[in-house]
Amino acid sequence: MMDIVAAMRLYLLGEAAVTPLVGTRIYGPPGIPEDQTLQAMIRIDGPTGPGRGMYIPLNEPWVQLTCYGVTDLAAMQLYGVVSDALCRQGLKTFASVTAGKRAILYSAWELMAPFPGHDIDTNWPFVFGRWATIWYEHEYPI
Repeated sequence: MMDIVAAMRLYLLGEAAVTPLVGTRIYGPPGIPEDQTLQAMIRIDGPTGPGRGMYIPLNEPWVQLTCYGVTDLAAMQLYGVVSDALCRQGLKTFASVTAGKRAILYSAWELMAPFPGHDIDTNWPFVFGRWATIWYEHEYPI
């Protein structure tokens, strides 16, 4: 079974509109490094949803995306860019985290409206949302 958080990170790193804003500051578990300073970045948590099963290479996990910015507005704008990148994916394929395979993000849709807030420990502005996704891992080059 594929690592959905790592696949989502690779997908977002390949998005031309996202990378100028965050560079490589897209983190999965265990989270944002303790020495990180406040700047545009994304944290991915998940998967929280069930997959189809061990014999079908189609995954339908939920992921939570949290976008940080130096201001409330910057966090919301980054979330909007990420949202646009996910909503227009159009069967984008990319190298999977599993050696010798390709990953396909078939679809992504928001399960909840973006929720703004401030981190309880750092007071950094953020916007998070939960997304349902459909992924496929293909064994052959595409």
